[in-house]
Amino acid sequence: MIDLTAKPEKFSSVYRPVIYTLTKTGTEKETVQILDGSTVLGMKQFVTAGRIAVNVSEYYRNLIETAPVIDDSLSFVHAVKRTVTARIDVTADSSVLLTSGITDLALSTLLSNAPGPRILRPGEWDELSYLVDEQVLAGTIIVTMKNGQEITLQMPNSSIDGVAVLVVHYDSIAEAVQLKGADPAGMAGIKIKPTLGCYDLPEVEYRIVRSGCGVRIAWWNRRGGIDYYTFRSDLDKSYTTERTKIKTAEGWRTVSSEVEDERNISSGGLPGFMLEWLGEIVSAPKVWLIDGNQAIPIDITSDVITTFDQAEMPQLELTFRSIDTEKMQTT
Repeated sequence: MIDLTAKPEKFSSVYRPVIYTLTKTGTEKETVQILDGSTVLGMKQFVTAGRIAVNVSEYYRNLIETAPVIDDSLSFVHAVKRTVTARIDVTADSSVLLTSGITDLALSTLLSNAPGPRILRPGEWDELSYLVDEQVLAGTIIVTMKNGQEITLQMPNSSIDGVAVLVVHYDSIAEAVQLKGADPAGMAGIKIKPTLGCYDLPEVEYRIVRSGCGVRIAWWNRRGGIDYYTFRSDLDKSYTTERTKIKTAEGWRTVSSEVEDERNISSGGLPGFMLEWLGEIVSAPKVWLIDGNQAIPIDITSDVITTFDQAEMPQLELTFRSIDTEKMQTT
């Protein structure tokens, strides 16, 4: 007989173990099964009596297939595949439901540690994600113009269970502002005021920046959301080619080649708290290069490199490469 003596929070992070503590009495063999619906993800067998710790996160972690949400509507949408529901069968007549995959924070917490105000440029988008349990999300978008005028845009109600995402897309907000009779070029800032049912959630502010451009990176952060940042400088690019050759009667012949590109980018001078936040990129399980309306998976190849510019401000440099390399093979 195995009794469940302790269980984790309902929502648990993909970054840390989800430990179930079991107490087993007797020496008969007992099996603990981890299931996704009717599919067995894995199992553990125990013979000796005593307290048993079972980490189930390793079984369902690979079921989570997160990616940036690309949406131009001014409303919350459901982020599919960012949560999974697993069932832990302890005995034939006993089971425990576990909905997991995102965070052990309280419901409705913003799944981001990004310091504010956030920065948004024309053509860019950002993402605000919340974990909700069959709740109605809505809210207000307030656009501040350079002349002090405020333009209010109402978000429609969205009933969502799981991860709710609001895509803060500059172009869609600019279009809504233009429909209100204002010039989008006069936009100075954006304030998001979300509501969960009858409760107000903390506001999120954006500063509109039009000068400069760079390389926009997105990553799966430690809270389970996706963060975005535009690196100021694209320092250099390099290409590596690997060729496989064989020697024939006619001479050497290339039978396959593989081309890999690598890029080095820099944040420019930043305060320490910004560098700490950006440091998550190196350890993030998934990272993307944002190119237009595409999110392209990339591989970070460098550790965090902190250097100093002329103003003695620390900056972050990262090197990344494409996950998909260009291959050629001949017969």
